[in-house]
Amino acid sequence: MFENGICQVGSSFYSKMLKFSDINYQVAQRDEQIDIFSKYCEVLNYFDPAINVQITVHNRRIDIDEFKKNMLFPMRDDGHDDLREDYNRMLEQKALQGQNSIIQEKYIVFGIEADNYDTAYPALLRIETDITGLFKSLGCDVMSVSGAERVEYMNSILNPNEPLKFNYNNLVGTGLCTKDFIAPYYFDFKPTSKMNYFEFGDYYGQVLMIKKFPSDLGDRLLKDLAEIPCNSTINIHTNSVDNATATELVKTKIAFMEQDKATRQQKLLQQGTDPEMIPQHLKRSLENATTLLDDIQNKNQRIFQGSVIVFTSAKTYEELTENVEKLKGKARAAGCELMPIACEQEAGLNATLPLAKNDIQIRRTLTTAAQAIFIPFTTQELFDPGGMYYGLNALSRNLIFFDRKALKNPAGYVLGSPGSGKSFSTKRCLVDVMLNSEDDEVLIVDPESEYLTLVSNFGGEIIKISNDTDTYFNPLDISAEYSGGDEDENKANNPLSFKTEFLFSFLDVIVTKESGIGLSGAERTLVDRVLTDLYKQYFKKRNAEMPTLVDFYNALEKCSIKELQQEKENLLKVLGLYTSGSFNLFAHKTNVNVKNRFVVFDIKELGDQLKTLGMLVILDQIWNRVVSNRLIGRTTWIVIDEAHLLFSNPFSAQFLASLWKRARKYGAICTGITQNIGDLLESQLASKMLQNSDYILMLNQSPQDRTKLAEILNISPTQLSFVTNANPGQGLLFAGNSIVPFVDKFPNDTKLYRMMTTKVSDIQSYKKEVNTDEGRGEEIS
Repeated sequence: MFENGICQVGSSFYSKMLKFSDINYQVAQRDEQIDIFSKYCEVLNYFDPAINVQITVHNRRIDIDEFKKNMLFPMRDDGHDDLREDYNRMLEQKALQGQNSIIQEKYIVFGIEADNYDTAYPALLRIETDITGLFKSLGCDVMSVSGAERVEYMNSILNPNEPLKFNYNNLVGTGLCTKDFIAPYYFDFKPTSKMNYFEFGDYYGQVLMIKKFPSDLGDRLLKDLAEIPCNSTINIHTNSVDNATATELVKTKIAFMEQDKATRQQKLLQQGTDPEMIPQHLKRSLENATTLLDDIQNKNQRIFQGSVIVFTSAKTYEELTENVEKLKGKARAAGCELMPIACEQEAGLNATLPLAKNDIQIRRTLTTAAQAIFIPFTTQELFDPGGMYYGLNALSRNLIFFDRKALKNPAGYVLGSPGSGKSFSTKRCLVDVMLNSEDDEVLIVDPESEYLTLVSNFGGEIIKISNDTDTYFNPLDISAEYSGGDEDENKANNPLSFKTEFLFSFLDVIVTKESGIGLSGAERTLVDRVLTDLYKQYFKKRNAEMPTLVDFYNALEKCSIKELQQEKENLLKVLGLYTSGSFNLFAHKTNVNVKNRFVVFDIKELGDQLKTLGMLVILDQIWNRVVSNRLIGRTTWIVIDEAHLLFSNPFSAQFLASLWKRARKYGAICTGITQNIGDLLESQLASKMLQNSDYILMLNQSPQDRTKLAEILNISPTQLSFVTNANPGQGLLFAGNSIVPFVDKFPNDTKLYRMMTTKVSDIQSYKKEVNTDEGRGEEIS
C-alpha cells in the first residue's frame, strides 16, 4: 500500500480508492430520480473491460471513545459544566441507540493490470479524474483516499472497533508491510467443516452473495440492506464486457435458440401439432435475448458480469446468526435469495476488502440498466466532526452533526407554523454555541420575550426596550469603524454612506406609518444633505457629542434649501411625534454599554407602532458590535425573531437584505425566524433571500405555505411529507446543497430542557415545583 493510496496486489494489479458522499435519491422527485439513474448508468458505461470496479457501502459502529473526543463538549470550569454534562449525556444516549450507532460510508475502488507502478500511476490518476467528474455531476462530494486511510478502513473490517496504531514511518527498517499492522492474530476458515462462517481475531464473520434476482427488482435493495443496524459491508463487483464480444456472444445464443426452436417446430409439424406450441421458457429466452441484442446495438447498453457480496461480523456466533437472518429477510422481501458462499469464505473476505479483486467465480450477466438497479444512493447525511447537533436523520436514523460556519453563506432562516418548535430548535443551537465555543457572541432580537430564561441561566444580559424604561439606543450613533462591508471598497470604507442607508430605512418606516407613503426621492435628497452637514460638524470637532434624532430635527428645521421647503415641512410634521412627542424613545443618547457575550434585546412591550422601528435600531447597534468583533476575529451569531416584520417596509427590508449580504464577510451568522411565511413571501426581496440561503431549518408548515415553499425551494413531494402535520422538532434541514429530513426529540428531564421550553404546561409545572421546593434555586421564570 503506497502512501498516495495506490495499492499493489500481486505482481501486476494496482488499484485506487475514492470516497463519495450520498445524495438525495430516495426522496427526490420522480423525474429527478430518473435523471440520477441515467447519470449513474453513464458512470457504469465509462468503465471499459480492462478496469475492475468495486462499489462499497460500509456500515461501522461508532467508536465511542472517538465520538467523545470529537463530538462531546469539553469541560471548561466556567460555571456551566453541569449543562455540558446534560448535553453530552443526551448525545451519548442518541449515539448508542440502534441505527444511531452506525456510521455509513460509501466508496468506489477501481483497479487495472500494469507492468509496474510507474505505468499504473498515470492510468489510475486519469481514471480518478474522470470518475470524480462523473460523480460530481450527480451532486456527490468525492475525496481521494490516502494509503493510511485505506489501511485504516481495512482495519475497521478485520479488527472492528479496535483503533489502528499505524504510521508509514513504522515501516522504515523493520521489514514489515502494511498487512502486518491490520491482520488479526487468528483466522479459522473451517476448511474441514460444513459451516459457512469463519472466525477472525475475537470475531465471527460470514460472507453472503445474492444468487437469485427477480425480473422486477426495484432500486431499494441496497438501501434496505444498509439500514440494518449491524457491522456490515455491501460490495458490488463488476466488469464490463467488450461490446463486440458481448454482441457476438448474444448472437451466438440467439442462433442456438433459433436452431432449437426450428428443430422443435419441425417435430411438432411431423406430429401434426401446431408449430407454435414450443415451450414458453424457450419463447421468453429468445425474446429476452433479442431485446438484449437491441439494447446493446441501439440503446447504449453494455454487458456487465458481476456479483453482490455482503459481509457481516459480530462478537458472538449468536449475534452473527441474528445479523445474517436480518439480511436474508430484507433480501427475501425484495424477491432475492441471499446465501452464504459455500466453501469460499476466504475468497469472499478478500472480495470484501477494498482491492477491486474478486476471485469468486459465481457471476451474473447484467445490462447497464440492470446493474444500475444496485444504485448506492439513498439520502444525504451530515456528520461534520466538531459540528453542531441537529437531531437524527429521519430516513437513516443516523446522527446529524453540521458545521454551519463551513457554509459559503451561513445566513438563513428558521421557518415553521405556531407550535412547530422554532424557538426551541433555535435555542438548542444557541446552547451549542455557548457551551462549545470560548468567545463566540450571541445577540438576539426578541419581540415576544421567549429567550429571557435561557439568557439569564447563562449569565447573559437582558436589555428591555420600551416606553416605560430608561434604556436608550441612538439611531444616529456612528464611528470611524462603522462600515458596510460593501463590495464597492469606496462605499465599504465610508461610514457616512452606510449610516445614511440605515437612516433612510429608519425614517421611511416612520413616514410610512404616519402618512401611508414612504420617503419620496426629494425627501431622500433632503435627508442626505442634512445628515452630511450634521456628521461633518461631528467629525470636525474633537470630543464632540454624538448627534441625536433631536439634533437631526433641529438641523432639518434650519435647512434653507428653497426647492425642498415643502419636503422639509412634511418631514418636520411627521418627526415631531418621535423627537418631542410620546414616541421619543429613539431621540436620546445611547446609555447602554453591552459587554456580555450573550445578549437579548427584549422589545415585547415596545408596542406595534414602534416594534419594526425598534428592530431596525437594534440591528444597527448589533452591526456596530459585529464590526468590533471582526477586528478581533470573533464570530457573532445574530438571531432575529419575527423577521417578517422588517419586510413590511421596502426600506427596512432592503437594510436587512444588505446586512444579510455583508454579515458573511464580517464573521457574522444571521438567523431570521418567522411563522408568517405568507407575509414573508409577499416580498420579492424576502423570497430571493430565501432562495439564496444556504441554511434553512424548516419545521411543520400549513398547506398554503407548503405549496409556496415547495415551488420556491424545489422540494419534492416526499421531502414535503416531512413538514406535513409534523410533530414539534421534525422537519427539513437545508445545508448548502444538502436537504436532510430530521427528527429532534430533546429529553425533557434535563435542566437544559427547562431553560429552552416555551410550552405553557411545562413552565407552569416547573413553577409549581419551585413553589414546593424554593431552596433548590432552579426557578424557570
